[in-house]
Amino acid sequence: MNVRQLLLPVVACVILLFLGLGYQRSQLPPPCEGCDAPEIELMFYDGYEWQNQTVTSLSDMQGKIVVLNFWASWCVPCQKEAPILEQAWRDYEDDDVLFLGVAWSDTDTAAHQFLDQYDITYPNAPDLQLHAESLYQFSGIPETFFIDDKGVIYKYHPGPITERLLTATLDEMVAAR
Repeated sequence: MNVRQLLLPVVACVILLFLGLGYQRSQLPPPCEGCDAPEIELMFYDGYEWQNQTVTSLSDMQGKIVVLNFWASWCVPCQKEAPILEQAWRDYEDDDVLFLGVAWSDTDTAAHQFLDQYDITYPNAPDLQLHAESLYQFSGIPETFFIDDKGVIYKYHPGPITERLLTATLDEMVAAR
């Protein structure tokens, strides 16, 4: 048996596996505004934590408004919104607003460089196995989910966030408590 004859079944299995994973993923309903936020567990990067924890789940954060932002170091719009998110984190931290960054399909080294470059101080975690991506069903990055203090998705914003949209949404959420 030659290499070509061995390779054909392997390639066919890989293609079927990817088709099967895509089919399973498409069967999950995407999260919607007014729906409970999907539960995710995050293992924060070194130097980032929440309440002295390096591992936490989204349900641990109920009682706080959560801004959940999916990003990647190689994403140009993510680079542009990073200073806006960091400034809002600093401005709203005393209002029980927690920012969480999730690095989508990124390397630890590149993610750490990004976080250092933009002086990001809010907790960030990787999504290397794409668990959060599969639950949140986002279509690209950056994408931001605003989650209220009861764990319900208040607003979803695909694409880069603007300072105006970010502050207007957070002001609404803080006032609605």
